[in-house]
Amino acid sequence: IGLTELDSDSSCIRVRQHKIENLSMNAESVSVGAIDNLLCIISSDDKVTHFIDVADIFSDDRRVPRESIKVSELAEGDVTIYDEKISFLPPSYFLNTEDQGLLYQVGISLPLVVKSAPPAACIIPFLLRRKAPKDTIRSFVMERFSALIDTNDLCNLKKWVGVITKQYASNERAIKWDYESTVSLLSKSSLVGLDKTADVNITSTVGEVMIPDSACVETLTQTEMLQMILLPHAMAAVKEGSSEKLRFVASLSVHYLIELERLFLIPCVALEMLVITLLWKAGEQDELASFLSARETQRTITRRRRQLDLPTRNRLYSENPGAAAFAESLFLIVTNSDTEHPSSIKKQLISLATTILMECGATSVAVKCLLTADQ
Repeated sequence: IGLTELDSDSSCIRVRQHKIENLSMNAESVSVGAIDNLLCIISSDDKVTHFIDVADIFSDDRRVPRESIKVSELAEGDVTIYDEKISFLPPSYFLNTEDQGLLYQVGISLPLVVKSAPPAACIIPFLLRRKAPKDTIRSFVMERFSALIDTNDLCNLKKWVGVITKQYASNERAIKWDYESTVSLLSKSSLVGLDKTADVNITSTVGEVMIPDSACVETLTQTEMLQMILLPHAMAAVKEGSSEKLRFVASLSVHYLIELERLFLIPCVALEMLVITLLWKAGEQDELASFLSARETQRTITRRRRQLDLPTRNRLYSENPGAAAFAESLFLIVTNSDTEHPSSIKKQLISLATTILMECGATSVAVKCLLTADQ
């Protein structure tokens, strides 16, 4: 199949070739249509429909699947679109010629299409572009992520995160909205007070998902990543007392944070809190120490560049919404720990938290927290 894209913005024409294996060579049995912005290749002889997302075909990101999604015939006995008495009328109509005749306009069965896609295929952008209800799309996104997390498939998860953050970086409205909306998730991200009796369900979101305006619907925001994927699995790992799962979710969260920074995006305070908490609870002392040192070094460089009037994309902690609450949560992690940690790590956390509070002008809060931590 030859596909041509006319790009008026760039004044160019792009051409892609897409190959479908084992398609019937009987031209009369093959029809082409468009349903929900997908190209549909319908083969009545093979009783198979191939769905092609043209947006993915022309994507420059090689991590996005370019294969068609193959959906086979439904259960035998059902009246299907492959029936001899049903004729296809492009782009998305079917005519039943029996008796007086019936005309149908059909839509996508999203559950069937998602089920037919390979488990490791990154179809998250495909899902976000669909016209289905947002709750339905969210549930499919969560299911896809959970399936890979359950099998510890970090390699494919990293590819997915790369695709998601790349799309996120191109949506300025989502980035601005995210910046303040995640402050309310700080207490959840600290995982303080969570125990084995807590009611945790990885198929449910943590709290009601906060949704930005319609300009962000095709983007998975940091808020949604936390509420739908990272927090539910982090809480489940704490409840199960599984250090292995804690380390896995910590690795995924760290990678997500690194991908955001690699694209010069600022991770929200709730994500940074979750990374610190997971490394703390998983006993990853060396990695946590390195992470905290890197944060302190970055802050020092940013402050120094500001003093010299040099340009920088980074911000001081005091400029972030929820910075004071973030620092107080760091004190809570230290003072509410059930396990013993090296004093050097505790000192690093307390030092960072105190510095942030002083930057924010919250000296009295810093003194209170230091006294609570026996400092």
